[in-house]
Amino acid sequence: DLVRYRLRWDSHTNFARQVAIKQSAVNIFENLKAHMTADEWQKYNIDRHIAKQKENLVITLFSAGKKKEAMDIYRDIKEYISLKKRIIIYAMRPIPAPILRFLIEKAWNYHKKHLFIPVG
Repeated sequence: DLVRYRLRWDSHTNFARQVAIKQSAVNIFENLKAHMTADEWQKYNIDRHIAKQKENLVITLFSAGKKKEAMDIYRDIKEYISLKKRIIIYAMRPIPAPILRFLIEKAWNYHKKHLFIPVG
């Protein structure tokens, strides 16, 4: 492992900040790509990593009610997204933002809670 860190499940990863956090992750990977050679892009499949970060951003933007921005990003990365996830993203479009945010936040919290090992 390059870096090890420990976060509490209820730490700064508050859902309200997720758009900024996800956008920051996209920026980090895009900046990394800018400092790589074309051979390194291929070796590390950097475009796939950037697309994965953008996929997370798309979901978060949907939860924030920014559907147009989410779909603009989605169109740029859809070739990297599985059919199942593409269907889910399209199914989210007609759902009102408050309901979508509630559902995404519940799923996010459930997933987040199961990532952490309780510390005594």
